[in-house]
Amino acid sequence: MAITSSNVGGTITVLHGLGGVGKTRLALELGHLAAEDGVIVWWVEGADTAAFEAAMRAVGYAAGATQDDFAKSHPADATWRALERIAERWLLVMDNADNPPALSRERPLAEGRGWLRVPPARGTVVITSRDGRSEEWAPWIGSHQLAPLTPEASADVLLDLAGAAGTTSHAMSLGESLSGIPLLLHLAGSALKRAGDLPSSWHSSPAVRTFDDYRRALTADNSDGARAAPDVEHLFQRTWEISLDQLARTGLPHARTLLLLACCFADAPLPYEEVFDPAVLRSSDLLADITPADLLTAIRGLEELGLIAITATDPTDRDTETALLTLHPAVRTAGRAHPELAGASGPYWKLAVDLMIAVADRAEASRSGFRIWAYLSEHAVATLGPESAQLSKSARRAADQHLSRRVAVMRSGIRQLVRNGLHAQALVIYDALVRLQQERYGERHTDVIATRRDRATALRTIGRHGRALAELDAILAVLTEGGGRRHPDVLVVRDSRARLLRDIGRLEQAVSEFTEILTMMPETRDIRHDHMLTVRHERARALQEMGRYEQALAEFDDIIDRRESLDGSRHPYVLTSRHERARTLREAGRHVEATAEFDDIIAVQETLYDPHHPIVLTSRHERARTSHEAGRHDEAVAEFDAVIAILRDRRPRDEEFLLALRASRARTVAAMGSGSDALAELDAVVDAYQKLPVSSIDRLLTIRYDRVRIMHALGRGHQALSELDVITRQRLEHFGSGHPATRESTALAELIRLEARTDSSPE
Repeated sequence: MAITSSNVGGTITVLHGLGGVGKTRLALELGHLAAEDGVIVWWVEGADTAAFEAAMRAVGYAAGATQDDFAKSHPADATWRALERIAERWLLVMDNADNPPALSRERPLAEGRGWLRVPPARGTVVITSRDGRSEEWAPWIGSHQLAPLTPEASADVLLDLAGAAGTTSHAMSLGESLSGIPLLLHLAGSALKRAGDLPSSWHSSPAVRTFDDYRRALTADNSDGARAAPDVEHLFQRTWEISLDQLARTGLPHARTLLLLACCFADAPLPYEEVFDPAVLRSSDLLADITPADLLTAIRGLEELGLIAITATDPTDRDTETALLTLHPAVRTAGRAHPELAGASGPYWKLAVDLMIAVADRAEASRSGFRIWAYLSEHAVATLGPESAQLSKSARRAADQHLSRRVAVMRSGIRQLVRNGLHAQALVIYDALVRLQQERYGERHTDVIATRRDRATALRTIGRHGRALAELDAILAVLTEGGGRRHPDVLVVRDSRARLLRDIGRLEQAVSEFTEILTMMPETRDIRHDHMLTVRHERARALQEMGRYEQALAEFDDIIDRRESLDGSRHPYVLTSRHERARTLREAGRHVEATAEFDDIIAVQETLYDPHHPIVLTSRHERARTSHEAGRHDEAVAEFDAVIAILRDRRPRDEEFLLALRASRARTVAAMGSGSDALAELDAVVDAYQKLPVSSIDRLLTIRYDRVRIMHALGRGHQALSELDVITRQRLEHFGSGHPATRESTALAELIRLEARTDSSPE
């Protein structure tokens, strides 16, 4: 309650104690009280390090940090700087932070330079953890142990829930048997209340109806009848068994099966309405007779007893709302220890796999399927990717019957996630898929190599070029050892590696790699060798980026001649190479030739596609850019406006392409002398770009760089330099120091600094 006081703040408190003792419950109450008093409240889960760090980034953004702030420094620094700037009172809860070193950012926690720091006077941090050892926390962190309840307090809880189940002394005895742990007391009291609601004559078997009944059931497995020494895990197992027995006796026979089934999934919120498909559940002998009404009643019964919690992602929006089922960690631990779930095999695990396959099929067919996959990635790993080394030979053979289907489902999830910018979740599945395939097939299997190549592509897409390059190098090491340097698979991976080198600005290495690939290709007179022509096309693009325009043009001319002789002048591959040739002409300053080439390409494309097809619109965009470079600004603006109008009317609308067109138009407007209008448009474009679920970092940085150039032209050198430092740092990180874009940023920064020194020096 002190958190709601305006003169209390700048503190960190760890609430620690046994699982189920009420740490999270107390933190929730503190959060509710604080929110009612106008305090800003953030809640982050600390059980998983990656999820915790992502949640803390989100806190930073909510507190006012910008993308630039995160680009300039470590995310922990950016987040805490934003928190320190907040004028209002705030509360940050870190729940289930059972691993204190994970909060320290690989530094001693006491330094206060990681994710956990002394908050400003208006801030308060509350941590819940099972680890209360003082040596694991910093001296500036307060500590409060939540001890189990006394027998008297335990009796009060039980009597409040099930007052008809016995006397105070009997309730005290049961409370002692449950070690005074609030969650266990709640489970026991709720079960007894449910049993008491039914007349005794209605029970089909001896019921646990009183406090003494429950205490005897707890110790039923002790041969001497004496109470064993407190063992929390054992107590949870016995308590949940008794609770589930009560549900079965009161007309909910499916509750036990559903709870065990839920324990098969990951330790993360489960979108149960999507996953627990009644038709799939009935396909298993475990739940062959369950109806939708039975399913709903069993879920509500489990929630009523406190074995599960049901929440909604966004109750205010019916279109995006997702109902989530969460298990208390102690309940899940007890379930995983159940004999029927041993070994990650058996009917429960098979049913979990079938459910995941079914929900993935539905998500694949739905435009909004990615929203479900946003919650499914960890569950896909838990159910579809168990290591078969844990299984017996017979179980492994049975699992392998579903292996190809499981792989297909995981790939489906990856596609949905990558397509919508959820790259972190996609990589979680990629990692599990690679492990699954490696463990079953070995390092050299074609499927393993294909998945690792796809993972490298995903890493490259999100700008993790170092990891992508390391992955490709590792694949090459495996392939070269098994098949030699000239094996076709080796050449395909080297092609991917060369493209990555080009992307990060290592252009000389990329050209060298492309050239070596061509020399290693099987000697053939067949000029239809598509891979060879594709490699040459990519090499020509690298030459273009290096400014070696004549070499690039000669390469494109030969490729086009060869493809036209085989497939005709209207083939898409021919038009693609002609498109790159036209761009090269433009970069070389040969604007008239470039425009004529684009005119001819567009004329052919409009006979092959609808005039509003994205391929045609892309060529028109490039033609407008060529008009801009040639100084024909009015012509360029007219073309940009026409294409923008078409895109705005298209459904679904390609937002990223539309923003790229708006940015190109703004550059032309600036060249026409309307720098302020152009800057306002680019500000709007950058803001919209950063909100896209998936976008090209290269394109975004290019737009931001153009904005800097306009700032510079308008005399806003200080503002331009601040922005440019961020852009240069990001280009260094994503593309390397040798990339033309990085060198371009560095050169402009040096020019602006030189101008500033010149302006400030005495005449």
